[in-house]
Amino acid sequence: MTMREYLRKGLAGLYDEREASNIVAMLFETIKGWSRSDQILHQHEHISESEMLRFHFALKELKKGRPLQYLLGKAWFRGKEYLVNPEVLIPRPETEELVGLIIEEFDYQSFSILDIGTGSGCIAISLALELPNADVSALDVSPEALEIAMANASIHEVNIDFALCDILHELPQRKYHVVVSNPPYIPLSEFNKIPENVTANEPHIALFAPDADPLIFYRRITEHHKQLLLPDGKLFFEIHEDYKAELEKMLATFDDIQYTFHQDMQGKWRMLSITFL
Repeated sequence: MTMREYLRKGLAGLYDEREASNIVAMLFETIKGWSRSDQILHQHEHISESEMLRFHFALKELKKGRPLQYLLGKAWFRGKEYLVNPEVLIPRPETEELVGLIIEEFDYQSFSILDIGTGSGCIAISLALELPNADVSALDVSPEALEIAMANASIHEVNIDFALCDILHELPQRKYHVVVSNPPYIPLSEFNKIPENVTANEPHIALFAPDADPLIFYRRITEHHKQLLLPDGKLFFEIHEDYKAELEKMLATFDDIQYTFHQDMQGKWRMLSITFL
């Protein structure tokens, strides 16, 4: 049995065949340094004892529920590779769509962006890469997350102004054309509904909001839009699909607001954009 066959057999039941094959390919890319095409050319090449131990360890960790991205120390977002560890969320496809929404509206314009709760920095860095005229800043409450974000910005050679900030208790000293945030939005009461591999590995501070006010981050940012946004500025949020109605109630308390909910590629309400009159 080849190592590739051994890994696929070990992953059977945990992942479907396509995802298992993709995981095996990424393990070979990381451990052997082989691209997908290299893997075809060298499929019968010898695997050293040290490499074999790394493959065995990877399979053991995956069976325990450890996310592949944390195991490899990297994740992919809009076609780019990012460093990740358990101090930051693993980037999600719906967040890629949030970035795309901003780019569609502001492409080629010179403007400023603030990313609140930057985590790995994938939103801020993607916007800096794809909107080279943008002046991008990013905040996070976690010093460890900011270290990862700054490392990723250095890898991708973009200039971003990073700052440690708890947005619930302080505000930045300048205003922006765009404020974007993918804040914690899962009520703590839903902890047991979240897959164990997520709750056991990803940072709770970036996942969960208090039951008493799951919308606390949306409320705080929206209430302080005059301190955050320049005239004609706009807010962009990633949202919990089940909280659209609650967000509409919150937004109805503002009399100077226009907003649009946006569906992701799965038809779920996962994004919100807001302008102010």
